[in-house]
Amino acid sequence: MSLLRRFWAWVWNLGASRDRVLDPAPAAKSYLRVIALAHIPELTMPKIGTVASGALQTDNLSTRETWRNYVGTQVAQPFEICRAESLDDLKNTVKRAAAMNCPVRAVGSGHSWSDAALTDGIVVETHQLDSVLELYPVTLKSPGDASSLIHVEAGITIQSLNAILDARGQALLNMGGFDGQTLAGVISTSTHGSGIGLGSFPSFVAALVVLAADGSVLQIEPTNGISDPGHFAEVYGTQRVLRQDDQLFNATIVAVGSAGIIYAAILRVTQKYWLSELRVLMPWSEIREKLDSGIVDEFRHVEVLINPYKIKGDNLCLLTTREMVPEPTGPVIPRPFRYVFGNFLSGLPGSSEVLTFLFNQFPRSTPDFLQSALQDLEDRNPYEDISYRIFNVGYANSLRAISAEFGIDFDLQIQAVEAILCSAEEFAAEGGYNSSPIALRWVAPSPGMVSMQPTPTCMIEMPMLADVFGSDAMLWRYENLLTRRFGARPHWGQQNFVSCSGDLLRKLYLQFDEWVSVVKTLDPGGVFSSRFTDRIGLTNHAPERVRRQ
Repeated sequence: MSLLRRFWAWVWNLGASRDRVLDPAPAAKSYLRVIALAHIPELTMPKIGTVASGALQTDNLSTRETWRNYVGTQVAQPFEICRAESLDDLKNTVKRAAAMNCPVRAVGSGHSWSDAALTDGIVVETHQLDSVLELYPVTLKSPGDASSLIHVEAGITIQSLNAILDARGQALLNMGGFDGQTLAGVISTSTHGSGIGLGSFPSFVAALVVLAADGSVLQIEPTNGISDPGHFAEVYGTQRVLRQDDQLFNATIVAVGSAGIIYAAILRVTQKYWLSELRVLMPWSEIREKLDSGIVDEFRHVEVLINPYKIKGDNLCLLTTREMVPEPTGPVIPRPFRYVFGNFLSGLPGSSEVLTFLFNQFPRSTPDFLQSALQDLEDRNPYEDISYRIFNVGYANSLRAISAEFGIDFDLQIQAVEAILCSAEEFAAEGGYNSSPIALRWVAPSPGMVSMQPTPTCMIEMPMLADVFGSDAMLWRYENLLTRRFGARPHWGQQNFVSCSGDLLRKLYLQFDEWVSVVKTLDPGGVFSSRFTDRIGLTNHAPERVRRQ
């Protein structure tokens, strides 16, 4: 069956599923209405101004600028939006903001579902800070290590960084399933891939270059860092100050934009490598046994997608495993149909709106749709390709979605998953359905006082279409369940509701008070304060806004 026929056959079959009956005439009208609303601006509320994925758009209605994340679920109307093209631009902005008693937040691709980037002060857009910087081997304790390091501005996207590394015959040690984020974003939120022997992005950072509130540029490294202090001072003079201190490094490496602006980073990289990926369907009962027997130690990468709803007495899962393989001797043969159904849906104009309509109109068909989606993803024939092509999941990242993710201690992972599955069935009885499978990934301990991965960790992610009924409420209830029963640590870049009330954050992040203390020494005046820092208890209030002169 052709892809188009398959899609519309599935839509038609919704009418026969469960207890819903589809009348084709009103359904057709509804589709036309959904697509029209999505593609005829005159039928929607006018947008005064937006910044989406780093690009400012302003219409003729007003010069007022509004910043939004890529799905429009986090919105701020800052005093000003500026675009930094150099370190001097960053310095001048921070200096001017401090003089005006106005807060500053740096933003990248807007691929965060949390309020971390929101401010009513100055937004600094960093995408033009995307150059590879010179790495001086003479500044290193071991100059020969320069070949396995890259010095790069932190506004660069992971996609662009992959292209640069590939041209050098190198690669990132690991990455997540999306390459549109900026380097600063993935570092400061402890974003991760999967692999119990591989840490999150902060694990690959040898040095972090941070613009502090007082205008100084700090190169922050662990106590036994890569740089030779004497030679470093000879090269950089007063332009960049070397700070080698474990406490400072672990406080700033995951600070969610609250300790300063990350200008650049020196990353550890590896030689270009290839992966072989296998995707196999099996029930949760079998996956659970494999987790108990240590499957996550048997492969370089292990991921699991779970249908939250039982069909025929069990939850269907997709187990993905990956191993490194030698470079192919012949050309890599692409598999254009590996993600074809999902990429087809997400690539259609208005696909998010159509899928949202379907999930809302036929909620009881959700379990069957998720079951079909997992079945479409199975591929028992090993697929080999360059590492970053295997990692990137494609157009699904463009859907209008929200997501929450939580770090669970290794010994609690099965209990936590089964509690989620039980809650999903309870929510379904109330009319609320997860509109995506639940994802499990495993991450090695990673640096950062408020990292989600202080120990070997199972990361549990729950993405959902943003406008499907009950999505936001379900994520809030999942968070309450996981934080209180299992001590789960929320991903700072994904949707979360935790605050310092009731000392919850101190219970989840055992070094939270130490982190607050160190960050306040870097920013005593609250230059980088925001709604987010107020919510988590780092600051009591943001500086007062000032009127435009």
